[in-house]
Amino acid sequence: MLVRKLAIAAFVVFTAATSLHPFRLPAETDEDATATPGNGSGDGAFSFVTLIAESIEHVAVDAADVLSDTPDSAISGSGSASTRDPMSGLGQFQAEDYCGWTRLTTPPDPSDPAWEGNSSADGQVMWKSCPILGPGTPGAPGNWEGRPVVYQFFPNDVIAAAAPPPPDPEMLAQRAIRQLRVPPPQISAGPDRGKLAVNLWTWLWTEDPGPLTATAAAGGVSVTAIATLDSVTWSLGEPAATGGPYAAGPPVTITCQGTGTAPPANYDWKAEPPCGHKYTWRSTKERTGGTGKWPITATSNWNVTWQSNTGVAGSATLSATSNDVLDIGEYRTVLVQGPGG
Repeated sequence: MLVRKLAIAAFVVFTAATSLHPFRLPAETDEDATATPGNGSGDGAFSFVTLIAESIEHVAVDAADVLSDTPDSAISGSGSASTRDPMSGLGQFQAEDYCGWTRLTTPPDPSDPAWEGNSSADGQVMWKSCPILGPGTPGAPGNWEGRPVVYQFFPNDVIAAAAPPPPDPEMLAQRAIRQLRVPPPQISAGPDRGKLAVNLWTWLWTEDPGPLTATAAAGGVSVTAIATLDSVTWSLGEPAATGGPYAAGPPVTITCQGTGTAPPANYDWKAEPPCGHKYTWRSTKERTGGTGKWPITATSNWNVTWQSNTGVAGSATLSATSNDVLDIGEYRTVLVQGPGG
């Protein structure tokens, strides 16, 4: 396996100082390692040792650290003056604090020895460049000529083994579901909201926004989630009927399939609506904490189904709630004496 290097593999640089700053070497020395004390600003005397030790016996390990389908994110770094290194005409960009195998933008010429007798059908030639001197010294990062450039051929099976697994469809499904924007239900009541009364049907309905769709994708896997409104649960403020005098208690709740409907122009006032409630108690101030209106809530319940392009599917539920108040009065029959009676 051919490795072309433009700098020595290991050396020691030291500077006389009044004290030696502690530093830590890696536990393993068969990979590129750098141990550098101090901040590299040159504003104080310090001693440092930089050790570079390379081994081609761990190619697969090196490759696994960096191979991905998104090399731009792998090579983004945070250098001080210049965050990316043009590598002396190499035509590549690599963060100055990054040291790992990176894909070449343009493969080498087929006759280049870096191919080691292979072709692009057999694998890829990659490169890396690691800082070999401590910050603030001649030839250090910032002086690009002081960095070695190493080329390495990687067979397809090594690249495939180092490639990350595809994203989990269930994780993408959660992302797609979070993107669904379930709107709060728009509460409506009738037939005439200003003339609602006990012992008569109060029609209840909300608007239907239609199906909601969102898609999340990553690494060749995509998931589409579709939400449809299933039912609406109503909390109607008044306590349940007792068969006797009024008694405070938990509010009556009902669940209607779908959104309910508004009463048509020729509706039968005696017929039960698709979604409605016949109030028992007037919303007096004594019963409603001084407001004179029953507090109501409408919670829309949504069914979510999701499907991935890998065949994995699933389901979930969502909901949204709105609040309102209803003034419930009473109609009374008054007998009056007519003419001649």
